[in-house]
Amino acid sequence: MDDFYTKERGAAGGQVLRIQRPACERTVVSEVAGDFSLPDYQPEIKRLLRVSATAQPPSHYIGGGVAEFSGTVDYCVLYAGNDGQIYCFPTSTEYSFRVPMEAGADFDLNDGLVAYALCEPESIISRVSGPRRMSIKCRLRADVKAHGSYIVEEKRKGTLPASCGEERLFAERECGVCGYGQSDPFVVSDEVVLDREYPGNTDWRADWRIISGDAQVMIGETKCNNGRVNCRGDVVLKLLLQPEGEGNAPVSLLRKLPFEQSITADGAQINGEAAVTGCCTELSLGMEEGRVLCEAEIVLSARTQWGQVISYACDWYATGCQSDCSHSEIAVPTPLRCVNANLTQSETRTTEELGIPDGATLVDVAGVATVDRVEQERGRYVMSGKCRYSLILSLDGEMSTKEVELPFRYVAEGAQETKKLGYEGQAQVLMAKGRLDGQSLAIDAELGICMRLWDEDSIRVVSATTVGERMERRPGEMILCYPSRQDTVWSVGKRYGAPLDGLVTKNRLNDEKRADDPTSLSEVRVIAI
Repeated sequence: MDDFYTKERGAAGGQVLRIQRPACERTVVSEVAGDFSLPDYQPEIKRLLRVSATAQPPSHYIGGGVAEFSGTVDYCVLYAGNDGQIYCFPTSTEYSFRVPMEAGADFDLNDGLVAYALCEPESIISRVSGPRRMSIKCRLRADVKAHGSYIVEEKRKGTLPASCGEERLFAERECGVCGYGQSDPFVVSDEVVLDREYPGNTDWRADWRIISGDAQVMIGETKCNNGRVNCRGDVVLKLLLQPEGEGNAPVSLLRKLPFEQSITADGAQINGEAAVTGCCTELSLGMEEGRVLCEAEIVLSARTQWGQVISYACDWYATGCQSDCSHSEIAVPTPLRCVNANLTQSETRTTEELGIPDGATLVDVAGVATVDRVEQERGRYVMSGKCRYSLILSLDGEMSTKEVELPFRYVAEGAQETKKLGYEGQAQVLMAKGRLDGQSLAIDAELGICMRLWDEDSIRVVSATTVGERMERRPGEMILCYPSRQDTVWSVGKRYGAPLDGLVTKNRLNDEKRADDPTSLSEVRVIAI
């Protein structure tokens, strides 16, 4: 018979099934706060304009039934000074949190444990407490995931006599396995020659000041191969520059710096996929003879997934003995796909709708994006969310701010039918530009979406077996079975405790079909047991 077998057995002779399952899924919300003082060489704060936050990927330690995560939240504070110009104050605070690993006795956390946390700042509250002092509170959301080896071992009651045997019906199923990896920090550098970007200015050595810089990571291509994820993409660099001189407005400059990098990641199989995100851990900028020297330190994180075919016992009976078995429903994920996508958002709103006063000019725009839901729709994965853009405006020499919220929607083709769609991931605004034109505001932005998708289903596994008394038969006794339309070779064998090979040989049945094939007895009217 075309059945599937596994070699691993438990102490009592029953089968042992090992699959990867979530050992911990928890969302932790914490508050990170700090008081900060400006360095002496920076002007005093007249008005806060924007405080943006980036959570660095955390390091983690697992021990004693607890997972500990720690990292830093980096802030970029833009403020207006008493001279009416914009200045930047970069600073950071540390964060840490603990999560109990309440996985249960069925998990072996020493076997291939995979743990990570996706951290995102949700809201920021800032307050100026003095001319050179300020406080920042950041609400940090962390989605913690841990995947471990889940063990299903058959429990047996009773002893199988030497004269009796047993039959198992095995099934195969693709099971999703996921992994995680993080690259070593690597540096991407470039120089921006200002007279190429803005021709006509004759003195670049002293006329420009760097206000701030920001670096986002755009993933263009990923490929898994033998334990590594090879990535290609760009570091999207945004510079805010101030030309010296009264009446000169700040200038925003965007550049893309290409990179290629590989990540060592658990389970980066040839046929697997990876959802990759990147973060700038350090950005160094300097002005030198009309050139801006840029050096960005980048760390990439990859969440991998692939399908692994597992074999498990879905039914059992003893031959020659009375027997029974019980089953358990085990949740098993099936990998769907990983999405690394970049999309463009272009929207226009009226200044009256947004409350922007006439005569205002747009100084800068920046945004953050969040994914609200992922759904299936006519063979497609539809990912939708919102972007919150922060505008810095200037009117009559005074700086002010406005916020604009715009929805986004991304469609990925090739959705499969699922029982329950599961997903995890992030979205980010990679670059944003704005334009005030008469009575309208136009925003053009590039967004990055990184998602891992899977199907949540279950399998029915034999979890316990019971062996009873022998089924005694008188010498010369023959049993004939007249199968119904619903019967299979397996159901008849289990009903009478008969060996499958004996049924097939004695009744000259088709041995190319599985024992539980609905057509295995389609042309059989009577069976000799």
